[in-house]
Amino acid sequence: MKPFSEVLHNLRPHTARAYDQAWRDLAGHLGGLEQLASLTAPQVESWVAGMRARGLSAATIRIRLSAVSALFEKGNDPTASIPRPSLPERNETPLAAHQTENLLAAIDRSTEHGRQDFALLGLILLTGWKVEKVRSLCWADLTFKNGKMYLKDGPERIQLPMALWRTIATLMQDTHGSTALHPGTYLFVAIEGFGCRNPKVIHTIENKPLSRQDINRRILRYARLAGIDTRMTSRRLAAAGKTIGRAEISVLLENLHLLKQQVNIPSNLRTWNRISAG
Repeated sequence: MKPFSEVLHNLRPHTARAYDQAWRDLAGHLGGLEQLASLTAPQVESWVAGMRARGLSAATIRIRLSAVSALFEKGNDPTASIPRPSLPERNETPLAAHQTENLLAAIDRSTEHGRQDFALLGLILLTGWKVEKVRSLCWADLTFKNGKMYLKDGPERIQLPMALWRTIATLMQDTHGSTALHPGTYLFVAIEGFGCRNPKVIHTIENKPLSRQDINRRILRYARLAGIDTRMTSRRLAAAGKTIGRAEISVLLENLHLLKQQVNIPSNLRTWNRISAG
């Protein structure tokens, strides 16, 4: 059996807590942590039956089985023969266009954090991409040509509405102090407080994209502010963007009148093209 510390080493904090809770629960069922080393499949079956009797959800049982499985090598895993309970199907109500508009309107776009969230959620809606793809976008994924900004999508390009690309340009100036950035600079990084040298420049912690969990928490917060009762996730937001369509999403973003102040777009367009070409 692997040491607990070895399994926990690279896990996220919330996952590590769930694993630790699973091991302690199993140890309580067996009569001690030392019993885990000689764990058998019938003992796991008995433990699973006990969790079902206590009313634990299928998702909880699945993650607890995964926690126990992580302690053993593939050939010696006592949970391998135990069927995982099926998760209930999600019956999600499609997000209407007016709900999407209300969600974006709930963002305070007068702040740097608000502009970041507007650009982030706007791109998820416009592209319909998974959050992993959107959060990992870099400066090199954008091109600026003839007064228009485009987002690379393989061999194709997606034209960004003016409200969105002006927000991104302002965001880059706020977080990095310049739009002359390295091609590998992430568009959406954690920002905290104000910079020491320039009070108008936000201090970026590091060139590391926002986590999926953080993005989903932001989406849920704005959904609640907009009065959307059902649980909102990036996946549902992307699905709404696909259903509504890029043309209508672009009109929606423009109609929100995102930024009224003048944005300093770089005068040297060749610099933008060179950086974007990466």
